[in-house]
Order: sequence, then structure tokens, then C-alpha cells
Amino acid sequence: MVNTLDELRLSDDIVLPLDAVTETFAFIAKRRVGKSNAAVVMAEQMYYAGIPWVCIDPKGDWWGVRSSADGKGEGLSVVVFGGKHGDRPLHPDSGAFMAELIATRRLTCILDVSEFTQAEKIRFLLAFATRLLQVNEEPLHLFFEECDDYIPQNLIGKSGGDEDETKLVRAFSRLIRHGGFKGIGASLITQRAALVSKNVLAQVDTFIALRTTEPLDIDVVAKRLRGHPLQKEIVESLSGLQAGDAWIISPAFLEVCVRTTFHRRTTFDSGRTPKLGEKRVIPSKLADVELDEITTAMASIIEQVEATDPDKLGKKLVEQTATIKRLEHDIAELEKLRNVEPVEVEVPVEVEVEVIVERVPDAIGEALLELCREVGAIETTAAAGKTMATALLDRVKTVNADPQRTRTEPCAQNRPGRTAPSSRLPSRQPRSQPRSAAAPARVPKPVPQSAVEGIVLKAGARRMIETLARQHPIRLTRRQLGTLARVKASGGTFGDYLSTLRTNGLVECDGDWVDITGAGFTVAGVTPSAPMTTEEIVAMYQQRLKAGARRMLDALVDVWPDGLTREELGERAEVAVAGGTFGDYLSTLRTNGLAEERDHVVYAGDALQLG
Repeated sequence: MVNTLDELRLSDDIVLPLDAVTETFAFIAKRRVGKSNAAVVMAEQMYYAGIPWVCIDPKGDWWGVRSSADGKGEGLSVVVFGGKHGDRPLHPDSGAFMAELIATRRLTCILDVSEFTQAEKIRFLLAFATRLLQVNEEPLHLFFEECDDYIPQNLIGKSGGDEDETKLVRAFSRLIRHGGFKGIGASLITQRAALVSKNVLAQVDTFIALRTTEPLDIDVVAKRLRGHPLQKEIVESLSGLQAGDAWIISPAFLEVCVRTTFHRRTTFDSGRTPKLGEKRVIPSKLADVELDEITTAMASIIEQVEATDPDKLGKKLVEQTATIKRLEHDIAELEKLRNVEPVEVEVPVEVEVEVIVERVPDAIGEALLELCREVGAIETTAAAGKTMATALLDRVKTVNADPQRTRTEPCAQNRPGRTAPSSRLPSRQPRSQPRSAAAPARVPKPVPQSAVEGIVLKAGARRMIETLARQHPIRLTRRQLGTLARVKASGGTFGDYLSTLRTNGLVECDGDWVDITGAGFTVAGVTPSAPMTTEEIVAMYQQRLKAGARRMLDALVDVWPDGLTREELGERAEVAVAGGTFGDYLSTLRTNGLAEERDHVVYAGDALQLG
């Protein structure tokens, strides 16, 4: 998300300050007169001002913000969860999890609940609203599209009972009433203001009323204007407003009551009703979104939520209790059979044994098999835990006995007893055309301190220049620089920092490569040094990678110059290949030059300078 605006311009004469992010708004209008367009214009302005927002979309048409107005160019880099156009699926039970993800990652996203049943929608939104109010701490704006559908005035039991709907309305009332203290603002968007909960609507500071014809909906606006000198004029004009025209009624926040015409949205209107005989336009270009970090964060938060979710833990406990009772019952039945007095019959012994076997119920035999399987699983888990603990204890003892031993052993020659790679995998062959990265970076001379006086850098930009200085003469790509300096290379902030460094003559860019200048060395306070060893390069990246990616990197270095199939790499690194996390880790290694995949075989990358 970029940050290029210091105000939010909705029309030629209506400009909102940036602190509108924590205020409350209501967009009221009949269908097809510009209600959603007005809300999207506000969302676009917030995006370009660097303000995160979330849209609850029960219609499934907000995804169009990802494309330009004509559908041929990129729109906003906004992640869509759920619906037919989602980047990631959305589960009805993930409300609390999504609140955690949005609050911790500061995501701008769309939660498309159009595929949910009414009961699923209420369940998701109740958990989302409740958890978001608990965990959010920084400015965030919420757009509630068609809010009368899930924040109704009259609870009619759409979910099969009024209890859940009542809880949801109360949750939204608390969210809007107390949200300002937690940095949360909200915009209610509705065709029928009279059907929205009055407790929720009463907490709105700014009404944006477009063409409205239903008397009950007009009455909502009239009551808000009671005693205002323009009440009669506004109420009488509502039914005749042109599309896009609106009354801004904001006596407290903006201190205005004025008529205006909203700008047209700059993104694709995917909710536009097609005219008869008109060819439907499908966007050919959507803005890219960064999903690697989101996927990793989702996996981490899901694990935390499932580990602490009282409902899941309670359900698991109930299931285990039922299993124990069933097994106890079956064991008691076996004891009864064991105590049965033998029946004397004049038949061969084998016939008597056969009769006893027939008296044992099949269910008991199945229960015994299940009991054996569960006991075996417990023993296997315990044995694995004991083995891991023993290995860890041995490693700690080894390190304590030899304090000089390095804790990072990245190179194959430093790892005694490594397992040889599969003989069917080819060794890595040299490239016929060397990469541009192989060309050594030039060695610039630091300039006098007086030449860089007055240059002030933000923390992220300073980390970037210091990273380039420490890694010289190794050349870094933009992605590698972002990884090592802890600034997301695909984000607008990285581009801003890099532009600042270039403008001040501290770096030079050669395509995707970034080189430090003499002035850069002076600002960083670092003197050019000898090239880093392979061990130092690996150790440097290990400090920036997640645990699974570190294990994958170790495995690839271990088998150099040979490679590993994905299955072998996943097995060595203890990362499931079938899961999305494996792909995310491998993508991170590849984009940083730490790994490359050829002919379905993964090798250690050129950035490690292994040979």
C-alpha cells in the first residue's frame, strides 16, 4: 500500500482529514444511484493514503477494486478472501482467526461472505467483530456493505433462531461504540436505512444520503435532521437527486450539511448492472498481491488459534471422554464373558472353543483393535519425543563442551557424517552463461564525511544501506536486500526507501541489482572489506529465515553439488511437501538466490557462492 495522500478527497468540494479512519459514516441510498461508488471512492482514497481497511462484502462484487476502471490495467493491491474471486478461501468458522490476521498484519482486504448461508455469515461475523475489538490497536476502517442484511432492526430468525442474530447486533453495536478507542472506524452501506439496527445507526456521526425514495428510509434522515434549518429542503430533495449526488450531513465531525457530487471510482465496477444487449466486460488485468507472507502468517495463526480455541478443545475432550467410556464398557463385557461358567457338553474340545468365540460380540473385537491402535500411537509419540529430547540434550552438551564451536554449520565439508544424496539425482552442472550476479561489484571509495552531512534516513532505509555496506562486494537483488534489511521488497515502503537512497547518491541500480556507492559507505560508517566466506553468507541468511526455511537451506548445502527432489527436501527439512508452507519456504529461497529448481530437482543457489 502506498502513502501519497495527506487528505481524502471525495468530491470537488468535500475533503476528509486522515483521522476519518476512526470515524463512523452511513451511506444511504436506493439501488443503482451511486451508493457503492461513493463508498469505494472513500476506500480508494484511504488506500492511497496508506490507511488499512476491510470490507465485509455479502454481494461478492468489491473484488473489482483490483483492476482499473476499464479492466485493462492494475487496480489496488488488495487481498480478497472468499467468494468466487478470492485469493484465499474463507471458512465460516474463521472469524476470530481473520480478526487476528488483519490486526497483526495490518491488512487491507475484502472478506467476501457471499458464498455463506445466513447462519454461516452470522457465525463468522460474530466471531470477527468480537475478536477484532479485543486485539486491534492501530487505525483501521471497516466497510459494511448491505449491512441491513446482518445488522437488522427486526430480528426475524434468519439463522434458525434469534439468539445468534441478537448477539451479532450487540457485537456490532459494541464495535462501533467502543471501536474508536481501539483505532476502529466504520462505514455502514445500505439500501434500506429503516431496516438497520437503530442502536447501531444512532452511533453514526456522518450521514451520506444519496437518492432515497422509500418513505421509511427518508424518515430516518428526517429524524437525524430534526431541528436543522435545512431539514425540509433536504428531505424534499432526496427522491430527486441525480446519480452520484449526495447530502453530507455531519454536524459534529465535519461541521457541514452540504450537497455534493461524488467523484467516479478509478477501479473496475464489478457490481454494475449490465444493460440489455450489452457485452459483459471481464477485467483482463488484476493488481498483484503479496501472498507468501500472508500464507505463512495464516499457518502460524491457525496453529495458535486451534491450540487455544476453547470450542475445539472442548469438542476434542468430549470425543475422547466418549471413546474412553465406550472402551470401558467393552472391557467390562469381556470380563463378564471371562467369568461365564463353562457348559458341559459331549462334543470335541475344538467345538467348545468355537462356541465361546461365537459368543464374543464383533463390536468388542473391534473395540480391542482400536484400543491397541491408540495405545500404539501414544507409545510411538512418546518414543519420538524421547528421541528428540535426547538429541537436543546431546547437542547442548557438545556446544557447552566446546564454546568456540560455531552454532551455524552451513557447509557440507563442515558436517561430518552427512547422508549422501540419492544416486539417481544429477550433480549440479555449471551454467553455460554466467549470471550477471557473478560479475563482482565495483569497489567505490568512501567520500569525505562533509559530503554527506545533512542526509537523514528513516530506520528502514538505514538498515538497507548498512546491509549493502556489510555484504559488499557481494551484489544483492532487490528481493535479497529486502529480506536482509527486513523491509518487504514488494511493498511501497521499500520503493520509497530505495528512491531516497538513490536520490541522495547512496546507491546505484543496475536492473534488479542494487550497488552501494562511496557516499553510501560513508553514511553507513562501514569500510569496504574482503568478500564474505560461504559460512558467513549462510549464517547471514539463516538469521533472517523461518525455522523450516533454515532447515531446507541446510539440507541443500549438505548435499552440494548434488540436488534433492521436493519429496527428499521436505523429508530432510521435516516440512510437509503437500502443504502450502513448503511452497512458501521454497519460494523465499528461490527469490533470494539461495535455491534453484531444474528438472524437478532443487539445488543450493548461486547467492551462497558454493563454487
